[in-house]
Amino acid sequence: MAKKKIYDDDLFRLLGRDHQPALDAIIERYSAELLPYIRAIIVDQELAKEILFDAYQKLWENRKSIAVMERPSAWLYKCARFQSLNILKKEKKRIAIHIEQLSPSQVPGVMDNSIDIKELNREIQIAVSKLPPQMQLMYRMSREEGLSRKQIAEKCHVSESTVKNLLTESLKQIRKFMSAHIKLLLF
Repeated sequence: MAKKKIYDDDLFRLLGRDHQPALDAIIERYSAELLPYIRAIIVDQELAKEILFDAYQKLWENRKSIAVMERPSAWLYKCARFQSLNILKKEKKRIAIHIEQLSPSQVPGVMDNSIDIKELNREIQIAVSKLPPQMQLMYRMSREEGLSRKQIAEKCHVSESTVKNLLTESLKQIRKFMSAHIKLLLF
């Protein structure tokens, strides 16, 4: 493992000297690890590939300062993570309107009456019911009762980071379930 680290550090140092083959070697070395890392945050394969490309582009743009870092590979992982989270934040802003606040006329081609909204809410409840009990509890406390992470942590006697992780995972599982079932609702 020490040999691998020295090799990687050498690649980053060469990259700092504008050595294009070093960038190619870094891309070859890290893509197999970084893409699944990004896919854990971003489900869409093509979008994950774009984020990976952007991370390598930022690596090239910042190569001089990254080359002298103690752990340049950690920078690459952080960059990929932040790029992924920024995409999620943008997506969250785009769909910030809560589904219960939508009227059928605001969703063109998707819902033509209140029965469809009820059906969508029913599907969400089915997705929530498939979550593990602790995730269900925390999701309901957050979304239905409007409690903050801190309040949930206090009530459940767990850390705020545990609440955050479980809520994040529950939303991920709900999105996955809904993406598979939403097509049935649309047609």
